[in-house]
Amino acid sequence: MDENPYTTPAVSDPVRPRVRLWNPQAAAGWSVLFTPIFGSLVHARNWITLGKPNLAKINYLWAAGVAAFLLVMLFVPGIEIPRQLGSLIGIGILLGWFYSIGKRQVEEVKSFGPPPQGYEKKSWAMPMGIAVLILSAVVAVCVVIFNRAVSPDAIAAQLKPDVEKAWLNSPDVKEAHVDSITFTSTENYHYKGTVTGSIDGKSVNVPITVTIKPSTGEMEWRTGE
Repeated sequence: MDENPYTTPAVSDPVRPRVRLWNPQAAAGWSVLFTPIFGSLVHARNWITLGKPNLAKINYLWAAGVAAFLLVMLFVPGIEIPRQLGSLIGIGILLGWFYSIGKRQVEEVKSFGPPPQGYEKKSWAMPMGIAVLILSAVVAVCVVIFNRAVSPDAIAAQLKPDVEKAWLNSPDVKEAHVDSITFTSTENYHYKGTVTGSIDGKSVNVPITVTIKPSTGEMEWRTGE
């Protein structure tokens, strides 16, 4: 049978090549442990594979912003955030990243269909290994810094003005000065020692006890027996 010359030839749908991606929803889930830095970097690499560098750039900016925030919170002296508030801030950052840009990739990759037909899953060995190494390094650095911060000399230097101020707040004291604080017992974050100084011109040696909470770094102290 002759073909009708007026019939529009059928056009087949283009076949989208199958790509190799990390599961974006799993990346978002792992961000609860590894922070949104992990999820945003994984999503950025996926966007590059999908040919959308502008969306990858947004995720790189999120990763840099979160990393800068955490570095300031962890290592800049004098910045203290209560644990509950810190948890809320962390949850807020995670939700902010996911709903502003992360969810878009989850939905787009879901439209491809389930793997392996929709896309080919990439192994988590490399990103998870790097994340574990970085997290371990950060924890190790924090432990070293904390241990230095709770050294007897560091505690004595921090407490000297506080003890002196407490003495001066006494209604009967007109002049007070702390010469030194020496600790003779440092065990399990409990410190016992002696404050040497003068009150109204008289030399004094006053016992001092210090307790530090390892979980928060809070320090409690008292002088006297």
